[in-house]
Amino acid sequence: MLPTLTACYHGAENSIPILYLGERSMGAISPLDGRYRRGVSPLRRFFSEEALNAARLEVELAYFIALSNQGLIRTFRPEEITLLRRIAKSLPAQNDRLKEIERAINHDTKAVEYFIREQITGTTLEDLVEFVHFGLTSADVDNLAWGRLFKLGLEEELFPAVEELSARLAKMTEEYKDCPMLGRTHGQPAVPTTVGQQFLVFASRIRSELNKLRRMEIPGKLGGALGNFQAHRLAFPEFFWLGFAEDFVKSLGLEPKLVTTQIPPYEDLCEIFDALRRINTIVLGLNRDLWDYLSRGYFTLAIKNQEVGSSTMPQKVNPIDFERSEAYLKVANALWEMLARELPQNRLQRDLTDKYLLRVVGEAAAYSYLSWGATLNGLRKLHADREVLEQDLLNHWEILAEAIQIILRKHGFVEAFETVKKLTRGRVLGEKEYRQMLAELQPQVSPTAFAELEKLHPLEVLKWE
Repeated sequence: MLPTLTACYHGAENSIPILYLGERSMGAISPLDGRYRRGVSPLRRFFSEEALNAARLEVELAYFIALSNQGLIRTFRPEEITLLRRIAKSLPAQNDRLKEIERAINHDTKAVEYFIREQITGTTLEDLVEFVHFGLTSADVDNLAWGRLFKLGLEEELFPAVEELSARLAKMTEEYKDCPMLGRTHGQPAVPTTVGQQFLVFASRIRSELNKLRRMEIPGKLGGALGNFQAHRLAFPEFFWLGFAEDFVKSLGLEPKLVTTQIPPYEDLCEIFDALRRINTIVLGLNRDLWDYLSRGYFTLAIKNQEVGSSTMPQKVNPIDFERSEAYLKVANALWEMLARELPQNRLQRDLTDKYLLRVVGEAAAYSYLSWGATLNGLRKLHADREVLEQDLLNHWEILAEAIQIILRKHGFVEAFETVKKLTRGRVLGEKEYRQMLAELQPQVSPTAFAELEKLHPLEVLKWE
């Protein structure tokens, strides 16, 4: 067995985005490699050029060993397996040599093959040097290496980041389950709700999408230049290459795609991109709602004395975490949408547009990851102002109109909706005006119904369980 990809790396930095303002940030074109470098550094294990080359090396060596295990080439001796393990661990220490080869031949995937050939030349494996990359096309190696990295990136960083955000929302659901709030539809006062219910809605939506995402499979393809094992079958016509490919792809943790051209069909991968985009859209909606609630004074943000909110207005405490998250979620979603739209389109049996497009998946993932962390940071600073929330409800007793007409209907009152509409539509009612409205209704309703109406109160209508 070859070592896992993560064995080549040592630990991961803090998963919460942190500004990096060191010297290296000043010359970076992308903020991901500049001021947010530290915040997205855990993703470099999966989406960097270094990671891709390490994964290519692993796939090439795993395939080489699989040929031996299937009897297509001689059996490897224990010390030869040890040698291959050592080669698998040789990156990133040998990155410079790999890049030298690539510069000479102008082909990044072929450079990995030549690197392996170079490493085993002069060893007991030299007699098998021609079986390195045997029958493979670069698309075989790249899609399997990339797919393995993407799977690990999802499982080890992206899923946990979404889980952490969802868990924070669930915690705030419990914390504020009895905290009343004025619900608004179309921006207008509507009915009472609770702060906890609003957090629960977002937590539930995010978790639902994450559960769908976890069930999706990363596709993988092994089939040669046109997906039909043409060269393989000519060399070893008695060997069952299709079954071999299926088993090999599964051994990498990927879902085999057996009917392909030179590249795998990308529809399954695009479904994953769309699922990530939906999660981002939900978080974007959360950011906007919290921004609105903050502007109404429903929440306050924890203050760090050394921080500055505005360059000219000393009093400002701005919701920058939610604004940063919103901005970069838009960037991430533009990339996810573009990838899902464009990747399934390739000319004839293959062109290289897919390879170049896949290079920006790391950016889409990083902007998503960065945004989730920013929202999480904002949530940690957030505190509900119960006094403001309750006073807003007490300024709008007309929001009991729905409950009134429902109770009247229950007691057989004819045209309950129309009657309450005449008394409340377009009006803002304080408690005094509300009591006067009830007095107008009293002669028209039964004592039992009226007793129920008298018990209604904006702070007591709904307790979310």
